[in-house]
Amino acid sequence: MGLTKKILKNEISHFNPYKYVKNKVSGTQISKPPVFIVGCGHSGTTMLRHVLGMHPNIYAVPYESRVFFHSDLKVNIANNIWSIASVTNGKPRWLEKTPSHIHCLEKLYRFYPDSKVILLIRDGRDVAVSLNKRWGDFSRSVRRWVEDNRAGQNYWEHPKIKKILYEQLTTDYENQIKEICAFINEPFHSVLLEFARARTIKQQDDLETDLVKPREFRGKQIEKGLYNARGRWVVEMTPVQKGLFKQMAGEMLIEYGYAKDLDW
Repeated sequence: MGLTKKILKNEISHFNPYKYVKNKVSGTQISKPPVFIVGCGHSGTTMLRHVLGMHPNIYAVPYESRVFFHSDLKVNIANNIWSIASVTNGKPRWLEKTPSHIHCLEKLYRFYPDSKVILLIRDGRDVAVSLNKRWGDFSRSVRRWVEDNRAGQNYWEHPKIKKILYEQLTTDYENQIKEICAFINEPFHSVLLEFARARTIKQQDDLETDLVKPREFRGKQIEKGLYNARGRWVVEMTPVQKGLFKQMAGEMLIEYGYAKDLDW
């Protein structure tokens, strides 16, 4: 589905002029720059978007827009639509999550120089087996992890970008969310803990398979609540796939601190 159709389906079709005017008159306006979530897909970006969308000050765009792959005109249109949606929902800022925008950070900051970006990183082996379930192409899955994370690596020290590890987010949830709130200049609200309480954190398989559409993937991810899917590669990765991963991304895995050597 293209960006225009997504906007028509999600924002325009649900636009409530009464609520917009009422909130506008009561003083609700866009008062803070947007927040963006980027990273390699299947690294916890959907989970984090859902969590931050529970914040009373943040309207989370409910789809991946890929807006920065579109024309400047569409970027401006999306900005206006999302700002209206935010005010309609009584929230002073909006958040957008498209993992592949990790390749568009220069353009993103051209439009939103004061925005905050959260960059998620996850063990490439877990990402690869998860993406492989969706695509059925292990080499493509590894290549995606390498290319996306290399694109973001140049921005790790950027003052307006915060790097978050999926593993820390799922095992030290409350502290990580508090750090994220401080980074985006929002007060921490206890409502953000409800996502973690929705289900006990435990090891379990993703519900993603190559028989399910990407939009359905994300819905199933949210239904599970907070879960810890660390180390799923140990069970799911075949010896041949291990060899391929080591060849394509083994050194990078060591560089990122997920392995001490190639003996795994």
